[in-house]
Amino acid sequence: MAQALMAPAVQVVSGALNSSQGVNPSLLAAALTAVHPDTRAAAACLTARTADNATYLALREMYSQASSADDAARFLTALTCVRDPGLVEDLLRATATPDIKLMDVSSVLSGLAMDSGSKFLAVWAFLFRSADLLVARYPSPSSATYSLGGTLADLAMHFTDTSFS
Repeated sequence: MAQALMAPAVQVVSGALNSSQGVNPSLLAAALTAVHPDTRAAAACLTARTADNATYLALREMYSQASSADDAARFLTALTCVRDPGLVEDLLRATATPDIKLMDVSSVLSGLAMDSGSKFLAVWAFLFRSADLLVARYPSPSSATYSLGGTLADLAMHFTDTSFS
């Protein structure tokens, strides 16, 4: 059943990505919206997993211009599916800027870290390098602790979890 739903999704999204005019965020958003609701999030994630820079930037634009909280969450989750190390770093840097909504910073860090070992290590390296930039985004250190503390505690458990690699 899942394959029957995903095949049309892959065709629709591939058509948007293979446009002769390059990646058009509006066309990509329309393609993802046309996908069956049960597979929309998976199609967006698959799109991000294989994203080149242009597709990644289109997904970032779709996140920032989403017309609903559901769409914003879907595109944000898709962004955490990127595999290219340069795009992972770019997304991490974006968490220290207004490009990623403050309420979404923890979701980006968690989503990236839970996807694979190399992305997990990239998140930790970023946190050690840029903790001051992240904390500075919050109105007070205590609000940063409240917002990021649970995420950091969850991630830290994986350092001692022998099943994580």
